[in-house]
Amino acid sequence: MQEEAGAALLDGKNAVVLAPTAGGKTEASIFPTLSLLLEQPLDGVGAIYLAPIKALLNNQGERLGLYTEMVGLDRFVWHGDTSASDRKQFLREPADLLMTTPESLEVMLVSQRIDEKKLFPERANHGR
Repeated sequence: MQEEAGAALLDGKNAVVLAPTAGGKTEASIFPTLSLLLEQPLDGVGAIYLAPIKALLNNQGERLGLYTEMVGLDRFVWHGDTSASDRKQFLREPADLLMTTPESLEVMLVSQRIDEKKLFPERANHGR
């Protein structure tokens, strides 16, 4: 499952990964994503990990932080409990991987205080 998902994602395709709990879904998506971030770095957020609830972000934050650190990238977890000072630091120096909820992402996109073009730069290759 991980090999098939990885191949599809690296080929620029969308994929739905179905597996049981602890079946490797996170790795199936994050490893190809980190690979693309290493190949095509951006000055801003390169990928977004969107989770429906902050408890899942808190659960995955340390694990994905380990993966990003292993390859020289960084990640930031932004949800309702993230401190204002941490958010300001992130906005000054965006992480390669942003982990957030749909509600928090919406706040980032509509906030007058956040420069979404700096935070989310466009890729030259829109297919990936």
